[in-house]
Amino acid sequence: MDRVAVALEYVREMASGTVDVSQKIPAGYTPSWIERTWLSLFDGRNELLTFTAIAFIMHEMVYFGRYLPFLACDYIPALRKYKIQDNKE
Repeated sequence: MDRVAVALEYVREMASGTVDVSQKIPAGYTPSWIERTWLSLFDGRNELLTFTAIAFIMHEMVYFGRYLPFLACDYIPALRKYKIQDNKE
């Protein structure tokens, strides 16, 4: 039961507060451009909502992006002979 209480407290803390990025970076460490960009997504924002938005955007990119190679194949004339439904565009 102790682990459940700790997990619930962590979720409550994550959902209620914002993130101070300056506390996450060790003293004397200079983050790279990618690290600075990633941390700037969370600076002053709710961590839970930010992760939710990132996960949703990533899901949509993969979901719709997997169709792009097939869309490109529709416009290559040499590949039209392999089309299953010739009468459909």
